[in-house]
Amino acid sequence: MITEGENLRAALSLVRVALTPYSRHQVDDWREMRELCRGILQACIWPVKDLVLPSLGSAGSNVDAIENFFAVVSTDLAGAAIVQKRISLQLENSTALGAKTQFSVVTTAIPISAPRPSETLDSQVQGVANTVTALIMDALKRGPSPLENNSGTSQNQLLATGRELNGQT
Repeated sequence: MITEGENLRAALSLVRVALTPYSRHQVDDWREMRELCRGILQACIWPVKDLVLPSLGSAGSNVDAIENFFAVVSTDLAGAAIVQKRISLQLENSTALGAKTQFSVVTTAIPISAPRPSETLDSQVQGVANTVTALIMDALKRGPSPLENNSGTSQNQLLATGRELNGQT
């Protein structure tokens, strides 16, 4: 998915969706909320070029933790901003999610190094996988805060909450 022919794609971005319940008492079926969010994310990407990674975050029915979803999209930050907006709009339009959860959608560029002359495509792909893993681990350490670039400023952050969408502040 991150290759085209015998080369890495020119640009890749990481999209993070962090889903949080308003409270333990408002979420009757947290698993259903997570599955709904994942389905929305999956529908907003292009499955031929993009990949939703396995879910990370809360386990079982623990609704105190944030559920994190990540997708690798084959585009630069400008294209990722379009994907990000599409995801945010679909999440905002979900009445089930909006009534019980809040979410954030954040993108960051995945740095791709120029290949060394003797470097194989498999080695380049492994390098990207290592970078994606490091970005995700860093994001999870920081918790609900958005992914950040190296200068510490967030990129293309869109935040929305079900309360705001329902006219509650």
